[in-house]
Amino acid sequence: MAVAVAMGYVGQNQGSFRPQHDAAATESQRTYALFMHLAGLLGFVSVPVVPTLIMWAIKKGESPYLDDHGREAMNAQLSYIIYALGLGALAPITCGITIPLLIALPVVAIVFTVVAATRANRGEYHRYPITIRLIH
Repeated sequence: MAVAVAMGYVGQNQGSFRPQHDAAATESQRTYALFMHLAGLLGFVSVPVVPTLIMWAIKKGESPYLDDHGREAMNAQLSYIIYALGLGALAPITCGITIPLLIALPVVAIVFTVVAATRANRGEYHRYPITIRLIH
């Protein structure tokens, strides 16, 4: 069960190992949720978090599906920033031992974001692994 929760397989049926599907999510909501997740990738070339925050703020009242995906994308992006700052701060103290983790973090972030975006586009709820739940 702990693995199911960590991998995002949560919902009304806590014993289920399948992602929970929202049949009420429209095609436009699924597409918008997809772009909320992918907007986080803009953080590699522009200001992190801001595009997703704006998109989430605009649509979070429209449906629980969009609110959930926006909140989850925000939590993941904020977590990645915290991890990057922490690993960067620890690099001089650990004589650079954290540098490989700091290099791997963007790759992990991209993979997790693409998985979340794909699930959002299929109408499924998703939970990012290794995410600090700052926004409830």
